[in-house]
Amino acid sequence: MKVDVLGRRTFSPQWKMNIVDQATTSSRSVSLIARENNINTNQVFRWIREVKKGQSRWVRVAMDMQSLPHKEEPAAFLPVLPSPLKQPAPASTSITVELTTGHRVTVNQADEQIVRLLLSALL
Repeated sequence: MKVDVLGRRTFSPQWKMNIVDQATTSSRSVSLIARENNINTNQVFRWIREVKKGQSRWVRVAMDMQSLPHKEEPAAFLPVLPSPLKQPAPASTSITVELTTGHRVTVNQADEQIVRLLLSALL
């Protein structure tokens, strides 16, 4: 932990990730973990959300630091191209897409235009 000239504390990405790991894997409450580390409970919950989204810079830095000892090859990207529709889909067709995050998107009464829009959004 560092303190800047304005008195604000800054925490290293590894330290934040350690707190998030404790909060998500431990049987202890987030509030207790926060108190033990002299930080606000809301801050811990924010860090947990940031890790789940994976978009914050500190999360990417911490993840890179964790993966340094065992460099893995990146997953191969396989392009998915829609094939031309031979017949129009019936009006009662529903499409369910399961995302890598585990979320499911269901579109009821999907027509050709909706399918094309969905595929273009996913590609």
